[in-house]
Amino acid sequence: MTPQEFANLITGREYPFRPTAQEKQTAKENGLVVIWGQSDDLLELDGAVYDEGGAWNGTKARFDAKGILPIYESGELQSDEPTTIQECIELADRWKRSFSVQAEWCPKGTSLSWRISVDEKLSSAMFVVMEDDEPMCEGIVAQLPETS
Repeated sequence: MTPQEFANLITGREYPFRPTAQEKQTAKENGLVVIWGQSDDLLELDGAVYDEGGAWNGTKARFDAKGILPIYESGELQSDEPTTIQECIELADRWKRSFSVQAEWCPKGTSLSWRISVDEKLSSAMFVVMEDDEPMCEGIVAQLPETS
């Protein structure tokens, strides 16, 4: 299944959005990551990657097949991790193979709460989450490469 085919299945769902168990399994089997903004402060990933990250007022982060990296795009750590030299090396290796994701809060010129975009290296397709019959979030379905 392609990112566009999966996006077509889920676009138009009402907030709060959550993929069904079958959709999560289908996404996982096809290497697809569903990414959207939730509430006013969360970046959600599901399918081939399952994780959640803070996104108050928007964020730019990095993710790989293991999830959201504990470091912002700016290089600032989100927590006290890593704590050992080995953890630093592993994080650096993950960073090299990771992809950027941007969660834009209240994009100018729209009535959206969230607009998600991902690294251009990823094949992806947009889907829309609705709230009270109005677009609330433009999420992304992204295809992870075989090597991630």
